[in-house]
Amino acid sequence: MIFELMILPATISLGVRRLHDIGKSGWWLLLGLAPIIGWIALAFLFSQPGKREDLGKYGADVEAGR
Repeated sequence: MIFELMILPATISLGVRRLHDIGKSGWWLLLGLAPIIGWIALAFLFSQPGKREDLGKYGADVEAGR
């Protein structure tokens, strides 16, 4: 339980970053609070490819320099 509490901020951060990659707000992560339907919706959102045009909205395009 202590380990789960320790990795919780990193898990939330990773989810918000992934949502930003597809052009959604981090508040969409709250869908996970709804059992089953929310989890399915988040799994669907997390499986979407990132959108290049929305990357500038939440920060610099790190792949532009490659």
